[in-house]
Amino acid sequence: MRTPKYRVEATANATADWSKKTYRKSAGLQPFAEVALGIYFLLAVVYALQNENYATVPFLLLFVWGYLYTGVMSLAQTYFERLRFTVESPEVRPASTGAPGF
Repeated sequence: MRTPKYRVEATANATADWSKKTYRKSAGLQPFAEVALGIYFLLAVVYALQNENYATVPFLLLFVWGYLYTGVMSLAQTYFERLRFTVESPEVRPASTGAPGF
């Protein structure tokens, strides 16, 4: 995976606003596979409870939480942009060296 770049250096087209550029990468199939594994381990928890195998339930719940959390968060960040809470800054100006200013 590459680090997002914004091409901040000076170019002939100086009117391009680098702060409005976004870096988007498609999620692919991995988040869907993670959600599927989370559901699979949730069914394994139900199976363990039905067979009174209580010692395995806490460990299976770790898998359920881990896979469902990472899968759902990956899908939410990729496909549900409107769920992201952002704070609009009044103005972002690059420093005189071309580096992003704070």
